[in-house]
Amino acid sequence: EPGDVATIATDLGSASFPTEVADLPDGVVWAPGNNGVHLRGTLGADHGSTVRLLAGGDQR
Repeated sequence: EPGDVATIATDLGSASFPTEVADLPDGVVWAPGNNGVHLRGTLGADHGSTVRLLAGGDQR
């Protein structure tokens, strides 16, 4: 649901964000590159990186 929390994670760490609905291809997530969490530094993630998507802020 829009406004719920989802977490993106890599082996280096995770970051949680409120969700929104967007018209993106299947298997694609978008997150702000630096919105309180610097994704490149914290997750080692960049454009085209593979991440895990976890619902409800679950940080496994």
